[in-house]
Amino acid sequence: MSEVDVHHIINRAYAIIQDVQNIMSFHHAESELSRLNSNAYQKIVTVHPWLYQVLCRAQKIYQYTHGLFDCTVASKLMQLEYLPVRHRHISQVIDQSAMQLLPDNQVRFLQPIAIDLGGIAKGFAVDLAIHWLNQRGIKNAVVNAGGDLRVLGQMNEQICIRNPNRPSEVKSIGLLSNGAIATSASYFTEKTWQGKKISHLIHPFTGESIVKNISFSVIASQAWLADALTKVVATSLNTNHPCLAKFGAHAVLTESF
Repeated sequence: MSEVDVHHIINRAYAIIQDVQNIMSFHHAESELSRLNSNAYQKIVTVHPWLYQVLCRAQKIYQYTHGLFDCTVASKLMQLEYLPVRHRHISQVIDQSAMQLLPDNQVRFLQPIAIDLGGIAKGFAVDLAIHWLNQRGIKNAVVNAGGDLRVLGQMNEQICIRNPNRPSEVKSIGLLSNGAIATSASYFTEKTWQGKKISHLIHPFTGESIVKNISFSVIASQAWLADALTKVVATSLNTNHPCLAKFGAHAVLTESF
């Protein structure tokens, strides 16, 4: 394989990540996700196969965690001004069971909910990029999308975690090969809203922000899974949650160091 071929393959991997962003961004008014949020309560919507795959995986985690992972927290994130308010018909309901996945990539909402895939789509994009690289003959690679990282092959990648109290400081927690890690934390999104400290991490049962000097990391076989399970750990504060064992995943809580 020539150097030119390798650069083409790598550039296409980056393009795949951007394609996922364009399809699944809540911030893009013309994205497939925005179209879904605008229309799925009024009618059945046919979505891009990638978006449908992510919704299926989100539904799986929602069911296995009895709602601890819920991508309909978008309504709360709009209220707290983390997401743009563009779907005026949407209620304050947080209830992913109102998302109905039908055959042939079709979706319908049973209530006026809003979906945000910020807790899973980035990991999915990383996995697609890794799959592309692997299919094109790349045996060892690392794809890092800022908090979501996956290692292809038996190479050892050093994993560093930020200090939740001083995010510019990092420490190594070991080496990772042929797997993925994702980290969620509130330190970059904390702000004061109506006199109260809040973050983008929302507990779906209470609708309250999770604001703690802790970062939540999960190591799993795939990045989408690690990404989603960090929210389960953040909401449950349980590094032994049964869902982790079911998927062969492991959690790490990092406090100030």
